[in-house]
Amino acid sequence: MITTIEVREGQLPEWFIHTSRENHEMCFRVPPPGKAKLVGLVIGSRIIITTRDQHVLDTHGVETKYQVGGLSHVDALQLLSWNAFKTSYPEKGYEELTNSVVQYAKGLPLALVVLGSHLYGRSKLEWKSAIRKIQRSLHKEIYEILKISFDALEDNEKAIFLDIACFFNGEYKDDVTTNLEASDFDPIIGVQVLVERSLVIVYENKLLMHDLIQLMGRNIVHQESPNEPGKRSRLWSHEDILHVLVENNTGTNAIQGIKLDLLREKDILLNPRAFTKMKRLRLLIIQNSCFSKGPKSLPNQLGFLVWVGYPSPSLPSNFSPQKLVVLNMCQSKIKQFEGIKVKL
Repeated sequence: MITTIEVREGQLPEWFIHTSRENHEMCFRVPPPGKAKLVGLVIGSRIIITTRDQHVLDTHGVETKYQVGGLSHVDALQLLSWNAFKTSYPEKGYEELTNSVVQYAKGLPLALVVLGSHLYGRSKLEWKSAIRKIQRSLHKEIYEILKISFDALEDNEKAIFLDIACFFNGEYKDDVTTNLEASDFDPIIGVQVLVERSLVIVYENKLLMHDLIQLMGRNIVHQESPNEPGKRSRLWSHEDILHVLVENNTGTNAIQGIKLDLLREKDILLNPRAFTKMKRLRLLIIQNSCFSKGPKSLPNQLGFLVWVGYPSPSLPSNFSPQKLVVLNMCQSKIKQFEGIKVKL
């Protein structure tokens, strides 16, 4: 977020912007007229404020603001080329590779500069290998800089951010709010804070997250347990979910949310005790997946349960949810919901 303040005679502001090293924000105080002056500040000067937090500007009464957008494809290609080739255009034979990186960066200057510098002087094979790698996991320097904004959040906003990054990116804001309330979060203020920090945007009433910011959030979850998905808080990759639910039954108390969407139906043999150890599971979404039978148990902490095509005629007899807010079992074989209550 960028804004400017024009300095006029008799109207020099007595304040400036809150600062924190974590947010990489500049801070100084403009003294009132007649007192010590900032070096180089004269009548007619314009002060340019940049910040990651729009609410800081609101707090200090700044009215005119400008939301910085991403670079155009042409400008992005030029910025990448200057860093990767030291010219304003790609070297011959690298055109397709540079376009792949530009599309990946989605106009984010940080990514273009870091990746361009990283790829400088490398062969085409090294470019291809690097592109495959960054599509799975963020470059370390990009990750660490983007994560500064996440680290500055409070716990409620961190949890909401990770849920959106893992499960709800691109979905309608009202639906996401309902889903997050089912997990005992405070989404109205939480989502607004994420918008103010430019971590999400609202477009046509949908919550949207930049691809690299989403990847940063998913990397945070992956780092909770790099080698064992059953020890992470959120699962969205069908390979990781099937590893936990089918192959090894490695689910643990760490798992809070699972979203399985195979995009096309596939027959799956569920381990009947797959959910037994997931005592903290609060969100479960299963769709486009054909299980041969249902589970022996489901966690009672579930607040959000969507299982399209549930394979059994009833839910587990020991399932007694106390926090269930959303229940969707469409196209299922369910014949009765005896004892199941949904909070209104």
